[in-house]
Amino acid sequence: MQTLSATVKLPDGSTHTEAYAYNDDGQTVAVAEDGNTIATSTYTTGVLTAVAYPGGTSNAGNGTSGTFGYTPTGAQTSVAWAFAAGQTPVSDTVARSQAGRIVQDTIADGPTSYVSTYGYDTVGRLVTASVPYNQLTYGYAASGGCGANTAHRRPAGYRERALQPAHLRVRRKRRLWGQHGSGQGRQPHLDDGHHHCPRRIEPESDCHRRLLL
Repeated sequence: MQTLSATVKLPDGSTHTEAYAYNDDGQTVAVAEDGNTIATSTYTTGVLTAVAYPGGTSNAGNGTSGTFGYTPTGAQTSVAWAFAAGQTPVSDTVARSQAGRIVQDTIADGPTSYVSTYGYDTVGRLVTASVPYNQLTYGYAASGGCGANTAHRRPAGYRERALQPAHLRVRRKRRLWGQHGSGQGRQPHLDDGHHHCPRRIEPESDCHRRLLL
């Protein structure tokens, strides 16, 4: 392990020292400011699997911690965030087909879960999506591109209202290391220094900017 540090003198004359610890692969494993730990991270076979921003004595974090799961081939399967006492944990977990496509996505905000399911045709194109308060189907032109025969319907009993689960308030910061926690449990700093730290399992979109998983 190697530790590097830098001391900065501010206009008011005060100084602050930041220290960065790296493992043998050059990945950041800990950051401290003036001797107080801001963040730590854990890697498994080179892949980031956990990050923590410890609070309390001798620490400068906000008490947030995250864990990240993957398949044996490296596809992401889960993201989970725990916050300071009294705040609801959130998570995003997916099930994948043998081809690696997401077939179910479950977002949990404490005891409340939001489940989405996805179906594909024989060549792997998205043809159905059942997401909270919406059910969608997709068609394709003979050329293989997106066709006009797409459909969107709302299930029986649907009521118009905004879906605003708390996980949507988890904001992505461009830096993890060298920054203090915001004090807002749902705004963790989220990056491994190379912009690789996962925030949420994000689907891709097709040529009409629709879900493509």
